[in-house]
Amino acid sequence: GNLTSNIVAGLVGGYGMAPGANIGDGVAVFEQGARHVAVDLAGTGKANPTAMLLATSMMMHHMGMYKYSTRLEQAILKTYSQPDADKITTPDVGGTGSLITFTDAVMKNL
Repeated sequence: GNLTSNIVAGLVGGYGMAPGANIGDGVAVFEQGARHVAVDLAGTGKANPTAMLLATSMMMHHMGMYKYSTRLEQAILKTYSQPDADKITTPDVGGTGSLITFTDAVMKNL
């Protein structure tokens, strides 16, 4: 599972882009889909929070919080489509921003 999710994450834009969910009978875990990667980014402020934000949206949808799930997903998409997205997004997707600039932009777009 972990190898497959890491490969797929690379195909969709990087480890910071792919959310993941493990859903069972009465239990669900939502997380970044690619794990144990980019440990060199810890503490640098360059990690891409998109996967965790999308996993949060998936969790809210799973919990029946459809309005909030949709709102968060739309704010993420709006952030990526802004004219100045290259200054907001993280280096792994070609931007010059940081975890903070991206997260701030998503919050403003909520």
